[in-house]
Amino acid sequence: MQPPNKGLRDPGDDPLLPFVLAAKAGDRGAERELLLRVAPVVLAVVRVARPGNESTLSAITLETLIATLRALPTLRGEEAVRDVVAKIALEKLRGSVGALGASDERILAAAHAHARRSGRVGDAARIEACVERALEDDAAVLVSHVMMRTRIRSKSRAHIWLTLGALALGAALAFFGLR
Repeated sequence: MQPPNKGLRDPGDDPLLPFVLAAKAGDRGAERELLLRVAPVVLAVVRVARPGNESTLSAITLETLIATLRALPTLRGEEAVRDVVAKIALEKLRGSVGALGASDERILAAAHAHARRSGRVGDAARIEACVERALEDDAAVLVSHVMMRTRIRSKSRAHIWLTLGALALGAALAFFGLR
């Protein structure tokens, strides 16, 4: 059985946790910095799991960064943020391309080693573009902020339906490019 914080002495040792906490409080700069710091791990996971498949790299990276924004309310520091994001990337890969050729543990170990090395030419621009696109995705950001800030004070059905309606409207506007 593996310890839940493999590689960490204490959850407080995670250098990304302050960015998560600030992002949960609504700091857009912290959201951006968090995504910039985890994106190289996402690229490494995709490259290790699907070597030579550069065509899906940006798409999976973007999906993972958006999913990371949506997962912010659930991140509590019990597991290293980079590990959580790497697992999200694996889920997105499986959803996109199906079964992977190696076990999750092997992919994650190789990806973390790969991410420590310098990136490839063009990675910085790819990361910047994916981060900007993830932050511009109004539906994802709206959902993450509403989930973080709205603790349903009233259990009334009207309040719940209004919140869900606002989320659906924001997603529809973003989908059709009207916002």
